[in-house]
Amino acid sequence: MTGQFLCGIIRLVSEIQNYGTAANKVKEIQIMLNKTVKEICRDIITRFEVYEDNAGGLFLATFDDNGCCDYLCGEFEQNHEQLLACLYEMAAWNCVPAKDFEGNIDDSGYRSGLYNELVNGAVMVADNKGIYEDKMGNNAKFELLLSFD
Repeated sequence: MTGQFLCGIIRLVSEIQNYGTAANKVKEIQIMLNKTVKEICRDIITRFEVYEDNAGGLFLATFDDNGCCDYLCGEFEQNHEQLLACLYEMAAWNCVPAKDFEGNIDDSGYRSGLYNELVNGAVMVADNKGIYEDKMGNNAKFELLLSFD
């Protein structure tokens, strides 16, 4: 078991009160113990993309069945561990992450415009196919790999 998994387990256990019931956390911990972040990304059924902009901002987008961005949340670089919590939640429960996270963009027009800006100006660092370490800046590395240069 790598340090990455141990750190993740410690984080999840310490966040039980913040993210849900103990039963939910147990399922997420079981997923973590048996899979890497890359594998978890591949197992998420909901189509998603994670972007890092040139200022290190991290954004998670999910899509409906028509391919439209139905969820966009940013500021993960300011709320460490929240991005991984979202990905684990999506893997464990096949759902869109909690919409009450700081940085969630509810306005559909603004969400669509910002998503287009990300596609055209930011770097996709993770999606359902896995994570792209070679494209990551330090914030994405810290958040998804639990390490940085």
